[in-house]
Amino acid sequence: MPDIRSALLKILTPGHYGVSGRNAITVREEENRPLVQVAGWAGFEKAVLPVLAPLGLQSAGDYRHVQRQGDISCYRIAPDRLLLRGIGLTAVMQASEEAGIMALDLGHARTVVRLDGEATADLLARLTSVDVRDVSFPVGAFAQCGIHHVGVLLERLDRQSFRLMIPYTWSASLVSYLMDTALPFGISVEEGMD
Repeated sequence: MPDIRSALLKILTPGHYGVSGRNAITVREEENRPLVQVAGWAGFEKAVLPVLAPLGLQSAGDYRHVQRQGDISCYRIAPDRLLLRGIGLTAVMQASEEAGIMALDLGHARTVVRLDGEATADLLARLTSVDVRDVSFPVGAFAQCGIHHVGVLLERLDRQSFRLMIPYTWSASLVSYLMDTALPFGISVEEGMD
């Protein structure tokens, strides 16, 4: 399969933008990692356990906190749906078929952007209605939210770091909007992917 071309090549040009002398925010596109959606129907929580157990995950989790095991992250995005990041489709296909649930490769469907820095929470407060203060949105939390009318998955990695999973078709316009909104804070684009 051919490599997926970044939608952000012309948007994320390395350099500093906005307020000079202030690096309040850094942005970079993360390397494309496998992303698999696992979905089912009635009895999903029990049916998905044979898929999750070999990955070291004990349950389907909740709608607010990321489950992690090694390089694998698990997001509960609906009553009968999970996103597994960091593991490929073939690794979960057989177990999911045996469990009567479906697995779908979505690695091509999302662009992943990382934001770091002291003003990142302030920037996100301008972009989304999610309360990203430490007390409301601690490390390990995630939310499905909208930024500029585009549905994204927002995850807090540490106190000053966040990850955005953006639909590929909207990523260029959304990241351009994010960059414009960040200019008063000062934003630096880091070279290369993470």
